[in-house]
Amino acid sequence: MGWWPPAQIKTHVSRNAAILPENLAERRERFWQNKCMQNTTLFNGVLASLSSWSIQRDVLELNLGQTCYRDLLFSNSMAAHWIAGQQDYFARALGISAIIETCENTIVLMQRSHLVGEYPEMLDVLGGHIDVEPGYDALSPKALFHAIISEVCDEIGIDAHEVSINHCIGLLENTAWRKPELVFHGRTILNEAEIKERATEANENFEYSSLIFIASDLKSLDLYLMENGHNFTPSAEGCLDLFLALLKTQKGND
Repeated sequence: MGWWPPAQIKTHVSRNAAILPENLAERRERFWQNKCMQNTTLFNGVLASLSSWSIQRDVLELNLGQTCYRDLLFSNSMAAHWIAGQQDYFARALGISAIIETCENTIVLMQRSHLVGEYPEMLDVLGGHIDVEPGYDALSPKALFHAIISEVCDEIGIDAHEVSINHCIGLLENTAWRKPELVFHGRTILNEAEIKERATEANENFEYSSLIFIASDLKSLDLYLMENGHNFTPSAEGCLDLFLALLKTQKGND
């Protein structure tokens, strides 16, 4: 858990990517072809990955690489076989998630649709991945914040000037899939009704079947997680747990 603005984040980029042996590469292609036949909305974009990270003198340092959505899904499907000995095979696509509070002090959640590649029908926070150009060699800390703002705007149809995301509050990892997730906190000037109206025209509203708003105070959020934690994606549950810990720290400092 942390409270890092862009000025307290450093990024380093290498062009290293997971290289699979020929038999696994062929299996990956068959896997992707089958996925695309099942879901025609899938697109194999190039994504930033996370090789390693550290915290030095309150600065979060991220060592980034490159992967793609095809490799991410295949890596996740093979995780149980690779976890013991093939750590270098994991895609380690860097997810980005945001705890977004409305002007009414509620958090925006979504119920994922049946069209998404993973965790259909489960509860999630807003977010996605960092799209990059093939062979990219730089990604500034500010670009990380621009990426999560773009994801939020695309998912719920709001404009960039209507949301502020100024801090990263932590880095999580799904240990089963070796998948890292940067977690951000932000606020929008809009209320629930305005967001629901905007969402009807959002570019990526196919990713969810409904939006859900929960009170962001410590007691309400803690209760909601206790009652509904089993319905959340692993990363969303981790994000909300992280936000809860932040609220408890802030309360302890008051």
